[in-house]
Amino acid sequence: MAGLAAAIGGRPLESGQKPPARSDTGGTTAPPAQRARRTPPLTRWSHYGDTGRPTLLLPPLNCDERAWTQQIPALLREGRAIHVPEYPGHGDVPFDEEGFSFEALADEVAGFLRDTVGGPADLVGWSLGGCVATLTALRHPEHVASLTLVSCAPRYGEDAFERTLELREELRVHGGLLEAVFGEGGNPAEKFGANASMDILRCYYTALTAFDVVERLPDITADCLVVRGLDDCVLDTEAVAQYSKIPGARVIEFTDHGHYVPLTAARDFNETLTAFWAERA
Repeated sequence: MAGLAAAIGGRPLESGQKPPARSDTGGTTAPPAQRARRTPPLTRWSHYGDTGRPTLLLPPLNCDERAWTQQIPALLREGRAIHVPEYPGHGDVPFDEEGFSFEALADEVAGFLRDTVGGPADLVGWSLGGCVATLTALRHPEHVASLTLVSCAPRYGEDAFERTLELREELRVHGGLLEAVFGEGGNPAEKFGANASMDILRCYYTALTAFDVVERLPDITADCLVVRGLDDCVLDTEAVAQYSKIPGARVIEFTDHGHYVPLTAARDFNETLTAFWAERA
């Protein structure tokens, strides 16, 4: 467990300690984003840009909006309005284990698009965010203009937890680049981590190992781009190949990169993303 905490920035939950509760001040802010509170299961969104094409950036497990540090400025220059969720149990966002599921997260995303954005958006989901984005496209296709799935799979094995431990090596290999982005010193994962407790992370991993939408992939109607790093230690190659079941899906692979493509290959990733959107237009 200590190894996983070091790899993904988790913190232990002490005996008798309750999951983090939302503070009156809204917790740590990340200017110039503006915070908006909603009801569980997703209780907080960060917003960048007042106008433009609505774009949702759904981060990996135990990550906050800083995971998209290399994308947000570039997409703002493209004239996009960006929205990033903070998941239950991340930061000081409350966690309701009884009401928690990936499907509930997808329904909350759709509700946010309906009630706040006011129309369909381009969804970019990275790892866990890709699972949530996929379910949103399946359950609420009218709210999804396009779907980009980054470093994720349509199903995961029982060893997903153990595979995550190997992410530490990928962070070490790209340590110099990450220090240039986030500053020197400390565990790189903590620079964009959401400080979820290990007990909460167990709930996410339980849901992740049960996640399987392979047979439903042909039902996805949104234009889809799949992005993966060939050195990704988390993903099963055979499972990722199942994305070919999505009608018209395009797959882009990055050599010498792994799970953290948006950070370690930011320029090429951003160009790939904007080219995909431009082709659709």
